[in-house]
Amino acid sequence: MDPSNLIINYVPPTMAQEEFKALFEPYGTVESCRLMIDMKTNRSLGYGFVKYSNEMEAQAAINALNGHQLQNKRLKVAVSRPPTEDIKNCKLYIQNFPATYDQAAVEQMLRQYGTIIESRLLVDHATGMSKCTAFVQMGTRQEAQAAIDALNQTQMPGCTRPLYMKFAVDKAAKKRTQEFGQQQLYAAAGMAMLPGPPGGYGRAPPGGGGGGGLGGRAPRLSAPKQVNMGGFSYP
Repeated sequence: MDPSNLIINYVPPTMAQEEFKALFEPYGTVESCRLMIDMKTNRSLGYGFVKYSNEMEAQAAINALNGHQLQNKRLKVAVSRPPTEDIKNCKLYIQNFPATYDQAAVEQMLRQYGTIIESRLLVDHATGMSKCTAFVQMGTRQEAQAAIDALNQTQMPGCTRPLYMKFAVDKAAKKRTQEFGQQQLYAAAGMAMLPGPPGGYGRAPPGGGGGGGLGGRAPRLSAPKQVNMGGFSYP
């Protein structure tokens, strides 16, 4: 691990390479700077890397820019290291807070439990009123868990139902899990379609199903239904 090499997460998608580099130049000699770009859209993928000439400069950038607000994002600046579970899966799904809470109030409710990277309050577009639902990205999974442990099922002022808080499920990750499970089911169905003993071709044995011979058919499978919201899904 090189302490002078930084990874920066939660970069706004509209940020350009030149702007990204300029943000880090005041804190030392930038030896290399790379903002990861989607080649199809030419927009930021939300993260990048900056290497300084020494550890002291890198630490100065961390102190100044970690948690720095850019548009609707808060940068997460840290020494680049192999990914761990500590910084993955730390987005919260929150429901049943007071209708008077705006985005700032939701963040204030959670701020004592850790760094808030990003938040989004769901609003009814027809009325402009809060749906009393939000997603909040914490700095680490431990911070998110601390918020859940402290606040889930607590009774908020003016609310008839207790606060509901859990880890949000990444829609893409959930889809991959479902696809893997479906592949396993298809594999099991394929085993049932293997040829049976001679004489069984094209028909099922008496009293049996259609899976014993070449004419047998695999059961029809369908994926479970899910509800999607804001890039995340929940039952």
